[in-house]
Amino acid sequence: MSEFEAFDNHTHVAKVVGPGDKDHDYDALPCYLLPPSQDPAMGRPENPLFLEAWQKLYGHKYSC
Repeated sequence: MSEFEAFDNHTHVAKVVGPGDKDHDYDALPCYLLPPSQDPAMGRPENPLFLEAWQKLYGHKYSC
């Protein structure tokens, strides 16, 4: 393996725990430690492509 190759050879699935127990050791970077951030622009509900998709896929007849 070269210095530029990388692979992910472990799971990110939380283990099954008993009632009241928590699994905090399932990932190297738990998401609850990250600061809040906005959704990406393409994933926001006000993106006009969502309305266009609804119109084309489901026959949505309204413009808002």
